[in-house]
Amino acid sequence: MRDLVTGDEGLVVSDNTTSIFAYGWRPDSTALVYDYGCGLYEVSRDGTNVRLLWNENCRLEPSVNPVDGRLAFASAAADVGLLVSDSEPSSVNVAKIPGTHPGQHDPVWSPDGEWIQFSDNDAGTNLFRIRPDGTGSTPLTAFTGTDVIHGPGAWTADGSQIVIPATIQGTNGLYWVNVDGSGYSLLRANAGGPDYDGVGSVNTGYQPGAAVRLVGSMPSDGSTRVSLWVSTNQVLFTRSILP
Repeated sequence: MRDLVTGDEGLVVSDNTTSIFAYGWRPDSTALVYDYGCGLYEVSRDGTNVRLLWNENCRLEPSVNPVDGRLAFASAAADVGLLVSDSEPSSVNVAKIPGTHPGQHDPVWSPDGEWIQFSDNDAGTNLFRIRPDGTGSTPLTAFTGTDVIHGPGAWTADGSQIVIPATIQGTNGLYWVNVDGSGYSLLRANAGGPDYDGVGSVNTGYQPGAAVRLVGSMPSDGSTRVSLWVSTNQVLFTRSILP
């Protein structure tokens, strides 16, 4: 984790035996929720207080509702789709999102906590949004053939668009996707090197007009702004950072 004010970086979770597919900040930014193996865990931002939240039927790819702390996550079970739970998941409050099915993955809450975007691999790789009660299911893309979304998208701060890493018609890059399903556009093409395969968080403060700065820092000593973009890693802000 990197503190953008001080520039300090620290290791939060370290284990080479398995992968972490997704993680998200608690609403108060004091802890992260992440998947590990087939369970969901929480860890304080200083790397202490690791605890298991839930480990039934292999739960993966958690996203934290930024308003009320509810969780959304996927399941590796053959008969389950996407799920939601309270901030502390249990057998009492974990519930399947109606209308979802196996093969749907990478759920991400919207900034207002009302919607969940997710990917579906049934017919190519496409992006959808849905409310946690299963209503309002909307396809946002209709990619076919070799077009592919490489990872979960990130909502813009005003909730009107989602930024996805994708390869579309042979061009790898970052794309805007309109959440009303009206289309998509290229935001930034990959100029070379590894494919863009993750976005993390890009909600750096909404402003009308030109696109907001995605990832960068303005040093306190007035020196040149430094890009923090890393093509193969996710960067997750705790909160909006004004351009």
